Amino acid sequence: MEIARYDCSYQDPAEPKIIIVVPYRHRELDLLSFILHMVPYFRHLVRQMEILVAEQNGTGPFNRAKLFNAAIREVKKAPKGDRLSGSKCFAFHDVDKLPINLDVPYSCAMGPQQLVWSFQSDNKTVETYSSFLGGVTMFSMDQLERINGASNSFVGWGGEDDDLWRRVKMAGLEVVEADKNKGQFYEGNYQHSQAANPNRHALLNRGNQESIMRNDGLRQVNYTLISRVNYNTFVWLLLDV
Repeated sequence: MEIARYDCSYQDPAEPKIIIVVPYRHRELDLLSFILHMVPYFRHLVRQMEILVAEQNGTGPFNRAKLFNAAIREVKKAPKGDRLSGSKCFAFHDVDKLPINLDVPYSCAMGPQQLVWSFQSDNKTVETYSSFLGGVTMFSMDQLERINGASNSFVGWGGEDDDLWRRVKMAGLEVVEADKNKGQFYEGNYQHSQAANPNRHALLNRGNQESIMRNDGLRQVNYTLISRVNYNTFVWLLLDV
């Protein structure tokens, strides 16, 4: 997985460092494509960046949001001088989404930012819907604290993006919508076989959503960091969630 080290001389020190959190498990080809694409892409954007791959250990149902919450907690704990320390801006990034446009606004805004307008694969293009907040999204640390991150209750595929959008609305934040001319992403999908979550509709229709937001999220996530490796081009966390 190692490639040439990201050249920090290209970074603009005036730009805040962005951490790209990539929830992951058993998708080696997608991850390789992601690293090979995104390292030179960020060099082109002259952005300080750190790719943080959060891998779920074991064979239980995949929990994308828990991995994101756990990764943010690890960033918050990172001591001064650590590669993960000091960042207040995060991308929540699917491993199989690659930007096509050269000027995608990878930065934090006044509200959480949806970067994807459309997904393009080898044979079709799919536009996102109005309440979609997923694929590739930007959050500041303050915004994540206000929405208490993502719900830990969604496993498999489906529902977590809609729940995240609702949290943003309940917190009084406005989503910065994707730019149609800049939000085109290629969806590689080499190894995607995620089972749909049969409970996603029931979870979305639970009562007292504000209480759920306060008590199920970033501050409550239970996880164990099994190991961490600092590779040249990304930081890898293996997590029990």
